[in-house]
Amino acid sequence: MPYTNKKRRNVLLEHCGDLNQTISSQCGKYILLKGERYQHYNDVMSVLSRVEKYIDSYPEGCSYRIIDPEDTPQTKKELYDNVLYICLRYRELNGDEDIDGALRGAGAEIYRRLIGPYEDLAIAKNGDLDEYAEILKKREVKNG
Repeated sequence: MPYTNKKRRNVLLEHCGDLNQTISSQCGKYILLKGERYQHYNDVMSVLSRVEKYIDSYPEGCSYRIIDPEDTPQTKKELYDNVLYICLRYRELNGDEDIDGALRGAGAEIYRRLIGPYEDLAIAKNGDLDEYAEILKKREVKNG
């Protein structure tokens, strides 16, 4: 997230921008470690979705561990745990009203900047799905 000043990027969770940046950083580190494969992007998007879905099931004040934002999650489970704990810590400090937006924002940014271009390269290399190509062709004719 280039929107947070570099000097503030290691200061965790004072406001929603910190939350978004910290989540995005954990996801980026996971992709860098694992490599740019569709499965790893699916892992990231699945983690963000699961945390958003289940964070409300964790009671206020439940225990969490402090993660070092410089640590790289080694597995999908570690990525999930890290993102969950980051969100729980944020909730403890600031309430929960920004968490869903930060998770969605991080996912949208990852899709826009990383997954979309990756899919474009895969389509150029392997060809599009026949059904998608047909839908897009009809759209072009319709909007002509």
